[in-house]
Amino acid sequence: NHSFGPSEIRQICTTISEDYSQLGILRDAVTELAQGTERSPAQAVRLGVSQYLLGKFSEAWETLSHADGGALAIFYLAKTEFQLLRYDDSIAHFAAAKAAGYDGDQCQISTAEVLRYQGKLQEAMDMIDAPIVSIAGQAILVDGAPAGNTRAVEESKRMQRIDELFNILKGKREVWRQLHPGKDFPGVVVLQIDQDVTAVVVKSVFQTSAFAGFPNVSFMVNGASKTPGGTAQ
Repeated sequence: NHSFGPSEIRQICTTISEDYSQLGILRDAVTELAQGTERSPAQAVRLGVSQYLLGKFSEAWETLSHADGGALAIFYLAKTEFQLLRYDDSIAHFAAAKAAGYDGDQCQISTAEVLRYQGKLQEAMDMIDAPIVSIAGQAILVDGAPAGNTRAVEESKRMQRIDELFNILKGKREVWRQLHPGKDFPGVVVLQIDQDVTAVVVKSVFQTSAFAGFPNVSFMVNGASKTPGGTAQ
């Protein structure tokens, strides 16, 4: 049996994103593993996580509930419960995953996301040390401080990198890494926008944030959370 952990899961997601035909291979492997009558706890974790990646959330929950009880299984059980709208169970299992040894930052970020969907925005914000990028008119702000403007994007009507925003976020990433040596950078940023902000501006800010090392963007529209597409872990 090959090792199976967060890095292997990220590799699966990367492989599928680069070659969508690999999704069929994963689906076939899951079907074969699910048909087995005898399954080790480790195989149950692999199957449950794979079912989660395929969007088979009810099946993933059933599988992971009877897996090895390790940190990885508990973490993906929590992620599955989030997808099934079992928010309180999800929060409890993210805490359990952290206690079992799963990456604390990832558990904290995931818990904050659940709280956001529950409408507990302040609690969610208090949990994560994520910069808030907001757009006020043509001004772009990071944590309330000026970080460029949207004028060039609006005039060209083309998506482009916003250099001042990029440099500020890149600086924040570098400071975080100095303060947390050896840890994976969570790359979370909150984008606070009004509903009348144009799509090309939103896309430009989103892309600039990703280029600066913040690919995990959480949207807040007019004080209410907006359902995101999410990012694979």
